Amino acid sequence: MKTIKKTINSPSDTIDLLIPIAKKKQEHFMVICLNEACEIISKKVLFIGSDDACSFNIRNIAWYLCKKQARVFIVAHNHPSGDVTPSSADIESTKAIQEAGKLLGIQLLDHVIIGRDSYHSMLEHNELTDDSSKDRRLIACLR
Repeated sequence: MKTIKKTINSPSDTIDLLIPIAKKKQEHFMVICLNEACEIISKKVLFIGSDDACSFNIRNIAWYLCKKQARVFIVAHNHPSGDVTPSSADIESTKAIQEAGKLLGIQLLDHVIIGRDSYHSMLEHNELTDDSSKDRRLIACLR
């Protein structure tokens, strides 16, 4: 029996995957690996932090992306406070993750922050640091 893979067509498609971490009392950092058709290959919480911060290691993110043979990826984390506004650390870490992905030839599609009742997509808010949304592969993913 063939398994039908879920496709990410918009940032809101990611939210269902994040519900398990939305109400956690500690920050959870998740990586979602996608193939070239933006079908989910794998998802995993790679890091768990405190109630207001989560440290991560780009090397571990890169290793996971390569191990799963991702072509595109989404990172996400929760804000236990419920305020989904990105902090300056969130924005800086997104830049670093995006640059690491570029070096590997794996495109960052979005960074989503989820709270108890809302979410913030850096893609939707045009907060990604380059013109990745104009990449043909990503445009195809978002159709």
